[in-house]
Amino acid sequence: MPEFLQLVSVDEARGALLAGTAALTEEETIPTGLALGRVTSRDIASPADSPSFRRSEVDGYAVRSHDTHAASAALPAYLSVSGEVLMGRAAGLALAAGQAALIHTGGHVPDGADAVVMVEDTQVSRPGEIEVLRALAPGENVLQVGEDVKVGQVVLAAHVRLRAQEVGALMGLGVVTALNYNTALNTPANRAFLAAFEKATGRSPSAFSAYTYSAARWMAEGMKAVGGDVEDKDRFLAALKKVSLQDDPRGPIQIDQYGSPIQNIYIRKVEQVGGRLRNTVVHTYPNVGQFWTYKPEEFLKNPVYDRDKFPGCRYCE
Repeated sequence: MPEFLQLVSVDEARGALLAGTAALTEEETIPTGLALGRVTSRDIASPADSPSFRRSEVDGYAVRSHDTHAASAALPAYLSVSGEVLMGRAAGLALAAGQAALIHTGGHVPDGADAVVMVEDTQVSRPGEIEVLRALAPGENVLQVGEDVKVGQVVLAAHVRLRAQEVGALMGLGVVTALNYNTALNTPANRAFLAAFEKATGRSPSAFSAYTYSAARWMAEGMKAVGGDVEDKDRFLAALKKVSLQDDPRGPIQIDQYGSPIQNIYIRKVEQVGGRLRNTVVHTYPNVGQFWTYKPEEFLKNPVYDRDKFPGCRYCE
């Protein structure tokens, strides 16, 4: 049966296959979080340097390396602490000679500093002053601007099927999510909540953990207001609507006249910190209610949502 021996080359077979295949010419823009399994239509270049600022790689103190010259445990360098760099914000300070600033992993290294000493290599000598127990080199424990990715650098080529690692890389290029809680919030209430939660569970809390904690506090405050008498439902509900949590891990929370929460909304950016991907806060919208900047009376004049008139997301199933 000679017909079974009629072979063609790989190139000829590929050409025959492609000849019967229509090329995709349309592009579609979708949220990065829904891109798993999709294929890039063109090269994707980074829109900015990553990181876009000098970033601390450790928890410790931002310092001028020259101020730590020859420092050791036997003969430490003494530096005054001029302030703290809060997570998710610009440094807001600059270091002069002999100064240090408390900084956390992922924090913005302030002007004047060129190194970060790990907290393990320091000790507090007196309020507002630390001892640095080792010398540091310029740039030590500091991730420089663009060290991960340079602006304009191609991070994904065209025609690449996106796996989880490529989606993660794309998320690292920009702002991707908004939420009403973030573990990186550097507030006394959130730090205490993180410490207690991690001690009890051995892991970091999710947003749902924070929601549950807020709800439990809300109920407790309402019960206090009515002296524990929750059988009077109307009185208890009225008390709940008056609760205002100003020291919650998520930030201040209260209820509007329509029974919906007013709370902070955090814009978060995925960054690699200490070898792990995490959300860092890049902007905060304070006291956001269901109407936000709209006047409630004007907003409520609009028709309610109709699924037939406004069909849902094509890629949400």
